[in-house]
Amino acid sequence: MKNLLLTILLIFTFLSCIEAQKKPKATSYWEAGVFLGLATYQGDLASQQFPLSESNFALALSARSSLAENFALRGNLTFTRLSDEDVHEGRGYSFRTSIMELSALGEWEPLEMARHRMGGKKKFFVSPFGYVGAAIAFVNPQALFPEGFKAGDRSPVEQDRINGEGQAKLAIPMGLGVKFDFGQNFILQGETSVRLPFDDYLDGISMSANPDKNDVYWFSGVSLMFTMK
Repeated sequence: MKNLLLTILLIFTFLSCIEAQKKPKATSYWEAGVFLGLATYQGDLASQQFPLSESNFALALSARSSLAENFALRGNLTFTRLSDEDVHEGRGYSFRTSIMELSALGEWEPLEMARHRMGGKKKFFVSPFGYVGAAIAFVNPQALFPEGFKAGDRSPVEQDRINGEGQAKLAIPMGLGVKFDFGQNFILQGETSVRLPFDDYLDGISMSANPDKNDVYWFSGVSLMFTMK
C-alpha cells in the first residue's frame, strides 16, 4: 500500500514539473489563512472506521503560492491531539497523543485560472482541488496500559512502553476539497485529508495490539484564506 502511494506521489510530482515547463506561469499570487476542523484517529484501538466521538479540534496556519497554471505549493503548520479508548474486551488500553505537523503539499486546481480571471466578480465561484505531499509530525503519545506489568518484562506491552515514546514521524498527506470565492480577496475552502505515517506508534501502541497495520489520522474542516496578488 505504501509503495503504491509513493509511486502515485512520484508520478504526481513528475507530471507537475512537466506541466509547469509546458505552460506559461500564471499570475503570481500568495494566499494565507487559518484552518479549523477535526482530527480523527484510525488505529489499533479505534471502534470504527471514523470514530467521530473521539475526534479532536485541529488548528492550522496555511500559506499557498502559485507555481504554474493550475498548480500551487502549499505549506501548513497544524496543531491537534488524537485520543481513543480500547474497545477490545480484556485489554483496557487508552491513549492521548499531541501532534505538531509541518507539511508541504503540491496542489492541483483545474479551475484555478477561471477563478482568478473572475477576480471576485462572480460571487460563490466553486472550484475543486486535490493535493499530495510530505509531512513531518512531532508526536508525543501517552499510552495507558492496565496495571500488573513489571519493569523489564519482555511482554509486548513493555516493548510498546519503550518504543512508543515521542518522536518525529514522516507521513504522506493526501486530500480533496472545494473552494468558494465570495469576494475580491477572500476564499472559503472545505477539505478532507488523510495522513499515512510510516510506522504504527502514533498511539504509542503496536506490539500489544496489531503491529501489522499502521495507524492513520484524518483532518476535516474549513479554511478562510486571504489572497495577495
